[in-house]
Amino acid sequence: MGIGMSLNDIATKQGTRIRRSYRTEYPSEGTKNEQDSPQNILEEIMWVKEIEVARFKRIKPLEMVKKAVESAPPVRDFIGALKES
Repeated sequence: MGIGMSLNDIATKQGTRIRRSYRTEYPSEGTKNEQDSPQNILEEIMWVKEIEVARFKRIKPLEMVKKAVESAPPVRDFIGALKES
């Protein structure tokens, strides 16, 4: 596919339409069009992930994640670990 193309550009090129809006709450609280069932697998994935992300943001706000990253142990050398095994 084209480098630098957005997901919507790629979908359009393939003849797929993804209905997407940036809702802050769950789809059941959206407009009638947003409450419809997904028309394709990409749309379904995006709608499900949108709900997941909203839930995770409520459970673990960004500031909490940043603090956890600061206190996390250093990352391991992935290639080095593969070579050692």
